[in-house]
Amino acid sequence: MKINEIRRKIDIIDKNVINLLFKRKELARKISKIKKSKNMEIVQKDREKEVIEKANNCNERYGKDKLSPLFINNLFKQIIKESRKVQRW
Repeated sequence: MKINEIRRKIDIIDKNVINLLFKRKELARKISKIKKSKNMEIVQKDREKEVIEKANNCNERYGKDKLSPLFINNLFKQIIKESRKVQRW
């Protein structure tokens, strides 16, 4: 396989990542409406911790080929941070 072919595959994956993040953002917006209607706090530390733990558990399935746990933690902290922005009212 040539380098350009591999890069095209990476480009497709990158596009899919963005699409999934957009879908996640839309779901966070829906959650925001529910939280607002029930007078719930935007920041829910227990849920955020759970999300990061689930991501790390998923990552562990890759064994020695897994991504860095620090990377996973930082990535999901940023994703959560973006979700909080969407949930501001």
